Amino acid sequence: MTIFLMCNRLDEIGGVQRVVRTLADCFISSGNRVELIDIGGSDEPYRIVTAFKPIEHRLFGTSKSLRILSRSAFIRKRLTGTRAERTRFFEKRRAMQRLRALLFSNPACVCIAMDVFAAELLAKVAPDETTIIFQYHNSHSAIAGTRDAARVRRLASQFDAMVALTKDDADAFSKANAGQWYFIDNPLPYEATVSDGLRENLIITVGRFTQQKAFHILLQAWAHIEAEVPNWKLEVVGSGPEEGRIRDLIRELGLRNVSVHPPTNNIPRLLSRASIYALSSRYEGLPMVLIEALAFRVPVVATDCSPGVRQLVSQGHGGLLCPVGDTETFAAHLLRLIRQPNLRKEIGDAGSKSVERYRQPCVTAAWLELIANLRSRKNQ
Repeated sequence: MTIFLMCNRLDEIGGVQRVVRTLADCFISSGNRVELIDIGGSDEPYRIVTAFKPIEHRLFGTSKSLRILSRSAFIRKRLTGTRAERTRFFEKRRAMQRLRALLFSNPACVCIAMDVFAAELLAKVAPDETTIIFQYHNSHSAIAGTRDAARVRRLASQFDAMVALTKDDADAFSKANAGQWYFIDNPLPYEATVSDGLRENLIITVGRFTQQKAFHILLQAWAHIEAEVPNWKLEVVGSGPEEGRIRDLIRELGLRNVSVHPPTNNIPRLLSRASIYALSSRYEGLPMVLIEALAFRVPVVATDCSPGVRQLVSQGHGGLLCPVGDTETFAAHLLRLIRQPNLRKEIGDAGSKSVERYRQPCVTAAWLELIANLRSRKNQ
């Protein structure tokens, strides 16, 4: 079986990109042929290390004329949104021709889109024989009342299956879109090896530096408690458009035990050193890094920003939750875990017991079962 996986900006730092590459490994290990479709290249290319190297295709950003036009300040100012949507003025027709050619060369394939724009392109060109699936990587609550909600609602009638990340989101989308939604977990990228002897007095957070991740909430919370715990450090790992603002805020708050580090493929090393993981996001889907933190028995302090976060973290089971934007409660939770090593171990151990469902064999089996059912239905 040939499976195409599609997402925006395949070589950008992000959870969706890590899911795509992990799923590619899972499907290839199960004996399937996998090819990746990149909607448009990233302004900050970053290569995620994986076991296999499937063929990759890029739909947008390949023409010389586009590259020249994209350098124009006037053009950059007028075009907004994702890279794929910015460039559609120039290349949308050509991109759809590329995608159509890929799918018509193997019409009985399976194609899984991971972003709204990717799904919209796929719905327009997929042959009838192709099994098309859309897995949406945000929560229903995050897009309620937005333009994306209407776009997802339209897509629900065009795909063989719509897949959410949690049961709560699947139920909410089904109710809003009058269609059937499934849910499949994100896969844990690797097996975790835990050694409590390597733990440091260290809090880490990992992610793309964007408004969604709200790193300023974490930094303001840390400012409340840094003086009380001078032997503890906070590491912020990632890159993105908000990096300058993050560094400015660290200086403005006078934080001494905070450091900013570039992205790394060695998340296991970070988690094996850390004693606490912090997530301060405004919204999420089912964060890959929280699944990894649980696997490494690292207790989490997180904002209650999605059903996926609540599925992974509950009070005393995997971590501590606080309302989105509540810096004082965030700080109090961090301080509580810092001061109670036994509580950290208890919560970390409890969270690690829930990781089994996210392991690759379980997630791969769920995907292959859904695909088999959809293909059987299509052939009837």
